[in-house]
Amino acid sequence: MKLSLKIGLAGAAVCAVLIAGGYYYWRPAHEAVVVRAPAALPSAMVVLTQREPMPNITPAPAPNPGPDARTSSLAADVDRLAKTGKPEDAFAAFRILFACQKEQKCGDLTPGQKTMTYNLLKQAVAAHVPKSSIYLLITTPDGRAPYEVYGDPAYDAWRADARREVADAAALGDVAALNQMATLSARDNKPDKAVAYWTAYMDKAPPVLKQINDQRAAMYAKGLSPEKVAAAVAEGHAMAGGTK
Repeated sequence: MKLSLKIGLAGAAVCAVLIAGGYYYWRPAHEAVVVRAPAALPSAMVVLTQREPMPNITPAPAPNPGPDARTSSLAADVDRLAKTGKPEDAFAAFRILFACQKEQKCGDLTPGQKTMTYNLLKQAVAAHVPKSSIYLLITTPDGRAPYEVYGDPAYDAWRADARREVADAAALGDVAALNQMATLSARDNKPDKAVAYWTAYMDKAPPVLKQINDQRAAMYAKGLSPEKVAAAVAEGHAMAGGTK
């Protein structure tokens, strides 16, 4: 009996080690990838830099061509959309190229078309196409990933331009930009601005779970006095009320 008990205990210990080892080997990939290989993550989860938080972006699929322009060619779709002169079409063309760069869904796109990515996005942002501005935070003029140019002063103008465009879009009531400005303000250690932007975002965004709203608001408001929180909330309501 004693020998059997010892064998049983030894077997249990071995199983425990194997289970732990198996978890280490088979644990979800993101636990390791987030730290060691940000470029391997899906684009909506890419860790760009420690200082530039990632917008909540899930790349949209390539837009469906209209009934008079159905093609099976991404290159043809980009050409058609880029030539209409419409900012919304420029943004649609950008999304096709963005998916190519971030998801490697390039089809028959040419190297020359890929160089159009940033300029197409800028056309959309200049016309205040909804949600377009936040893509500037993760789209460099030369196509390099933002985490690759972290700390490079040659990209300071791009960073400043992206922040300015997102702030301008937020001032015009772009819901995605309001959400992003809340995150950026928190990163900049401006909790009052983070609360204001988040309040404006919640005023204009589609209904979401109240619990999520409360959790995020509490996170942004941490360290602020009740009076400052109230002032920031009032600023956010006013911001939302004064935008389209």
